This record gives sequence, C-alpha cells and structure tokens, in this order.
Amino acid sequence: MRGFIGIALCAHLFSACAMAQEFDEVRALAQGFLVEAGVAASDIEDIHVGALSGGLPNSRNVERVADVAFRVRGQGTRYVQLFQQGRQWKVLRLLEANQLATAHPQLIDEYSEEHWRETARLQQRIAADLQARLVAEGKIAAVNFAEPRCFVDLNHSKALCDIAYATWDQHEPPCSSAARAFERRGEQWTEMPGDYHSGMRIDPDTGEIYTMIPQEDCEQSGGSAAG
Repeated sequence: MRGFIGIALCAHLFSACAMAQEFDEVRALAQGFLVEAGVAASDIEDIHVGALSGGLPNSRNVERVADVAFRVRGQGTRYVQLFQQGRQWKVLRLLEANQLATAHPQLIDEYSEEHWRETARLQQRIAADLQARLVAEGKIAAVNFAEPRCFVDLNHSKALCDIAYATWDQHEPPCSSAARAFERRGEQWTEMPGDYHSGMRIDPDTGEIYTMIPQEDCEQSGGSAAG
C-alpha cells in the first residue's frame, strides 16, 4: 500500500513539475516576443499567465492556446497570445494596449463542432461588451484576466453566459454573479430580457431556465459583469 501511495505521489509531483516548466516556457516566449516588439524589459512590472486551455478539435490543429498578460509601465496591460501545435508553443500576436484577450480569441469558426463554435462566438461577444464597458469607465488598464463562460443548448436554441474578471491588485479568485440569456433565431443570437445569475442553467429536457446554485455574493470579491 505504501508503495502504491509513493508511486502516486511521485506521479503527481512529476505532473506538477512538468506543468510548472510549461508555464515558465510560455511566460518566457511571451516576454521575449514583447521585448522584441519594443517594450523594454525594465518597463514590465508584472506578468500573469492564464490557463493553458484547449483540446477541442479544430481545423488549424491547434492543441492549446494561452494568453499572457503583462503590466507595462505607462501602457497598462498588454496581452501576448500563444498557441501549441505538435506539442510546441508558438507566439501568435501581441494585442494593442488595454484589450481583453478573451475579446479577441484565437479560435471560433475553426472549431469542428457547432456547439463549441457557438459557445466561442457568445463568449467573445460578452468579453467584447465587457471590454467596451471597462474602457468607458477607465478601468481596463487594471484588469489582467477575464473569463467568459457560456452554457449553450442548441436543441432549445438558448444560451446562458456570464463573465468574471480579475485585476492586478486583486488576490481573491474572480466571482461572477450577473448573467445574460440568449435565444438563437436563425444564425443570430438575440439577448433575452430578464434577471439572470451565474447559478442558473438550462433544463436539457424542457429548455426552461432554472436556478441550480443560489446566487453568489460578489460584493466582497473580484469583478463581475453582465457584459
């Protein structure tokens, strides 16, 4: 039994070390690209590596994507976007200052499955709405992470979306309370009136929107937005 526990512990530690090395690789690639683009290394005040997400079939054979946020003196937040192909990480682009990476996703139409294409399309939409709002409020330079989330039911042509964001000075995990509901009409998603929150879901049998989890209280934690 001890031997089994030891093997499991070693496997867990190896996986954690490999993940840490991969985050370091992504961070170093992104920072090198940023410096080559003309940003002085001494002006980089902070770095945040978002989740290395992916695994969905797509026409570009992209295995995973990553967004790395940099807090640059005098420029606010700059994002470098990377992708992985053939288990190798490559830099795609540097976004303009004070844009949300999730408002400029690397993959949408490239997804092979309709469900993931429509999910990505709606997530981009609510992230773009949040970006516009934060720009108008003069707050976007402080944001280093935004996470849109959508539950899409193609059978009932409905979707529920929410988005949370974090700032450079925030140490608590982001919380999202407000949500938006959409109805698909033809090829377009139209927003539905009503009050929705992040604990709601779409019943797969009836298409009704119901509360699965009580509404979160985000007053004391990170940023939240309906979009």
